[in-house]
Amino acid sequence: MKVKDVMTRDLFVIGDWNKLLDAKRIMGWAKIRHVPVVGKDGRLKGIVTLRDILSASVTSRAGLADLDSDRYLADIYLSRVMSRDVKTVGPEETLHSASDLILKNRIGCLPVIESDGRLTGIITEGDFVHLAIQLPSSLEVSAAMSTELWTVESSSNLLFVDEVMKWARIRHVPYVDPNGNLLGIISHRDLLSMSLSSLLECKGSARDRFMRNVKMSDCARKDVVTISPSEPLGSAALLMERNQIGAVVVVEGRKLKGIVTQADLVRQWRGHEISGYAGRQSEDSPQERPFPAAGPVSARLQVT
Repeated sequence: MKVKDVMTRDLFVIGDWNKLLDAKRIMGWAKIRHVPVVGKDGRLKGIVTLRDILSASVTSRAGLADLDSDRYLADIYLSRVMSRDVKTVGPEETLHSASDLILKNRIGCLPVIESDGRLTGIITEGDFVHLAIQLPSSLEVSAAMSTELWTVESSSNLLFVDEVMKWARIRHVPYVDPNGNLLGIISHRDLLSMSLSSLLECKGSARDRFMRNVKMSDCARKDVVTISPSEPLGSAALLMERNQIGAVVVVEGRKLKGIVTQADLVRQWRGHEISGYAGRQSEDSPQERPFPAAGPVSARLQVT
């Protein structure tokens, strides 16, 4: 399969003359994490991500109202914060090559560029999640989940979570009790929606003092999408796609066992594509493999 077969062609793009607030609104409305930035000629200039927005957000809890925060973001040109060293891929390149780039560079997307330099699409981890729905049912969640996790407890604070996410380059941190039972989860998107973690306005000791006072019980999401280790990995992919989330937490009862992220699914799809299992149809029987039913794993764990 080639990039052009799965890439998204109907893009949300933004001009480099626009402001950061415009990108924030696009991401919030479309529930996306990456917006390509183009010049007036339509050629790619850079990309702005959820991480960029988060780093520039001003928190109302640090002394600025939401309206003031938006006014501040409205003064920041995208050219100030966008990433310019963007990894790209061509539409004729293989999905194997695209998945290699995503995994090797630990990035969430690749803008797709034609030979003449025009932006023609984007391929994201989410596109590989869709393909991973059709992984063999014999492949269980336990084979792909990450078990060496960063977790936080009620005594932890937002400063610790913020530093962990930046240092480990992760987007999801489970919140557990002292016995390892799942209580909730906090993600990059949660931080952004709360307008937290200002790196431009709340610096040094003032910023640190504020973030030390934000406890997990105040900011972690309690409504967590979960799955058991013995379920098919394709069901985890289906949960991610249906709920538009970047990770599914793995539990046995309420006990945290691991986490499956979009990157884990990209890695597993790539491995099975190389082995000749994923995304292929038999020439003798060219029929589409049905998507696995989510079954009981589609239920959310509602922690009160």
